Amino acid sequence: MRKSVIIMMLLASLSCRERINPYDPGSEYFATPPPIYFAYPTLGWYNASGYLVGVRIQVDFIDAFPASLSILNVLKRGTEELARESIPVGSGLDSYEIDLISESVMDNGDYLVIFYWSDVSIGSCLFRVMEVNNNFVICNVTEYDTLNTGY
Repeated sequence: MRKSVIIMMLLASLSCRERINPYDPGSEYFATPPPIYFAYPTLGWYNASGYLVGVRIQVDFIDAFPASLSILNVLKRGTEELARESIPVGSGLDSYEIDLISESVMDNGDYLVIFYWSDVSIGSCLFRVMEVNNNFVICNVTEYDTLNTGY
C-alpha cells in the first residue's frame, strides 16, 4: 500500500509540473522555426591581406517566427568546421542575415552552411568559391567588403 501511494505521489508531481523548456512539445512556450524558403550568399569578406575569409548569408523563411528562437549557423568545407555563430531570431521576423568569418582562407571548393535549431538541422546553403583573375570569389556574389580586423 505504501509503495502505491509513493508511486501515485510521484506521478502526480510529474504530471502537474510547469513545463517551461522551449524544446518540450508539451510546453505552452514550445515553438518551432518555420521552414526555410531560400538561403543564399550575398556578400564576401576579405581580410586586410586581400584573402577571402568570410561570407554573409541571407536566410528567408516561409512564414514569420512564432516566437524568439536561437538558430545556430555552421560554415563547413567537407567535414572541417570553419565558423560557428548562433543568432537569436525575434518573433515576427521572416528573414535574417549572418556573417560567418573563418580563421582560415577560403579557397577553391564547395562550402556548406548548415542551420540548426536545438540539435536539429533545419536547412542548408551550398555555395562555391572559385579563382577569378588571381582572386578568390564566391559564385554569383558581386558585393565584397574588407574586415577591419587584423587577421
